[in-house]
Amino acid sequence: MVLGIEDETCVVYGIGEKSPFKISDAISNMISDACIPQIEPDISIQTVENKTILVIDIVPGDFKPYYLVAKGKENSSYIRINGTSRPADPRKLQELELEG
Repeated sequence: MVLGIEDETCVVYGIGEKSPFKISDAISNMISDACIPQIEPDISIQTVENKTILVIDIVPGDFKPYYLVAKGKENSSYIRINGTSRPADPRKLQELELEG
């Protein structure tokens, strides 16, 4: 995910902050606190066209399924099917747990 660049037009707006480290830390904390198992995003601060952007990379983890603490496993576990995200049914959740 890239913050500071418009999705459709690719226009660089930047994040408009004098403290990109504060934003990076806040995003990292939100992601880590909201998910189980805990996710550790790789966030890099970069400069494009003299504007500061954030690049957030989350690699696939080993301990599936990942879900939102606030919603619970059954209500916030999704799977990707082609270009779509779909709720994981109970059988798929069990399969993901066995995978790791």
